[in-house]
This record gives sequence, structure tokens and C-alpha cells, in this order.
Amino acid sequence: ARLLSVTDVEVRGLLLPRALVAGDVVGVRASNTKAETVPVETPFGSREFEGWGGIILASADGVMTNSMWVCSTQIAPGWNQPFFNPADEPEDWKPAVEQVPACCPWRDPNGYWSEALNAQWIWTDQPLYDRDVFCRYRKETIHVSHPMDGVFPPAATFFPDVQVLSATVSSSVTALQLTVAYDEVTLGCLAVNVGTFLRFPTPSECVDRGQQLAVGTSMQLVWRDVTNGNPTVIFVDLGTSVALNWTSQETEEECRTYCTNPPIPVDWECGAITYYLTGTYNGFNCKIMGFFQGGRVTAAPDGVTVIHWKREAARRAFTMAYSGHLDPGTEY
Repeated sequence: ARLLSVTDVEVRGLLLPRALVAGDVVGVRASNTKAETVPVETPFGSREFEGWGGIILASADGVMTNSMWVCSTQIAPGWNQPFFNPADEPEDWKPAVEQVPACCPWRDPNGYWSEALNAQWIWTDQPLYDRDVFCRYRKETIHVSHPMDGVFPPAATFFPDVQVLSATVSSSVTALQLTVAYDEVTLGCLAVNVGTFLRFPTPSECVDRGQQLAVGTSMQLVWRDVTNGNPTVIFVDLGTSVALNWTSQETEEECRTYCTNPPIPVDWECGAITYYLTGTYNGFNCKIMGFFQGGRVTAAPDGVTVIHWKREAARRAFTMAYSGHLDPGTEY
């Protein structure tokens, strides 16, 4: 056991000598020394709130205060030991009562607990009159691998690669553009101010307090210019670079569109085009191909310049919008 005073700080850290295992007990004895009323300045003037007692705790392995704890005003021998069974004294030991944040607006002014954690303020059912309480939680086997906030089964363990491409900040919305290297996943994304960071969030905290993004197909076919800066080289019509069709189009964009969405049903899979910027081939300027025959090139005739476009797989960019403001210059 260790005695801590938290009257002078919002958060107090405690380093345990080892990780908690199934059967371990976390016990907290707390005393409420506040007055029965606490004055709070609001935009509408001063208001008085009842001086409730409260306990809040969150550990790196997912243990946190909520109604899975039990509390009592009566101390009992071994109350904070694994062998003690609160169910043997049901009149004294009852499930902890989770408190609504609005009860006590003087708490957590900097958002250490409310911004990113699912831990709840708990006490007995008499938070004003029960001044000394004992609360305990016995770690269950299920919570060795699962946090205590309802993730069953846990989040995916394959950790798909997520790349944040950009962040656009406005006065009311922050938009993140990102890519994901996996299909059919749901992401939960939570931005936590480093200044109020207590521990890495659980999967439920990312979903409950952040934003969700459902990813269907993570890849898409995109067009890429493979001219390599040389518009005087033409891919030879050999093997798979043979033309599927020739046509004339006003622009290279129209040529690409014709390749992927021809005006009539066709039996081809578009993979590449060659567009004649100047000159033609037998009067046509748009060559449709399945894909390029790599390495087989020849010089274009005089007066002919071309651009080559290839369709290839690339990660799809998704946008996740936060209905909140991230402050410039703040690390998240």
C-alpha cells in the first residue's frame, strides 16, 4: 500500500513494481475533505455545487475506474487483498456509482481525464455524505487482454499501416487526409493534446471520443504519366503493348476517359494509353492498350510527340473530419 495526497495536483502518477495479473487487487481508500458546497464561477455568475467525493484512476494496461469496482464505507480485514470477497458482505460492498461530469465542474480544468479517457469518477451512492470510502477492483482474466471499457473482442492486432497525408485546420473543423493499407476495416482516430496525455488510449476511447472511419476498398487504380520527360519515345506495338483500339480525342484526359469508359460496351481491360500531343498515327491520336510492354521503345517520327499514361494500383485517400479545433502550434 502507498499513501498519496492528491489535493495539490490534478493528476498523480504511481509506478507499480510489476504488471497487474489476473487476481490482483487495486484498492483505494479515499477521504472527501471538501466543504458541502463548492462555489464555481460560470458565464452566468457564481454557482454553488455539492462537494461530492470522487475517485478516478486509469492504468496503462486498461484498468480504470467504473461501475465494475465495488465500494464501501466500512473497512474490513483484508479488504484490499485478493482473498477478500466483497460478495460475502453485500450490505456493505456495492457496485461503485459512476458520476456524471456535470456534477462537479471544478474538477479537471485542464482536461486530463475528460479529453481522452473512458475512466469514470466513482464513489458510493452518497457522494456528499459518505466522507471516507474504500473502493476495490479485482482484475479478471478477461481484462488481462481486454481493457475495462467494453472492447470484446479487442481491436485488430495486425496493425494496418495508416499514413496521414495532410491536416487542414479551420475554426470549427479539422480534416485529416490519410491512407490505409487494408480493406474492410473501421478506424478510430483520436487527437490527444500532448500536454494532457496520461497514457495511450484504448480502442474504445479512440472510437468513443474520437472519430470513426469505415474503409471499404483501400486501393484504387490511378493514372500515372510514364513518359519520363521524353515525349519523343513511342512504346513499340509488340506483345502486350499492342493496341486494343485507336481513336481520336480532343485531349489526353478524354483519351484516358475513352479507355476506361468507352461510349459502347467493349471487351477490353484498359491499362494504358499513348496520346499524340503532335502528329497522328494513321490519322488517330489516342492509342488504347491493355498495358505497356516494358522496355520496348522506339523513336517517334519527325513532328510526333506523345505522352504515355499507365493505370496502376495506389492507396485510396480518405478524409476524416473532426468537429473540433486543433490549436496551431500544439503537439497532438
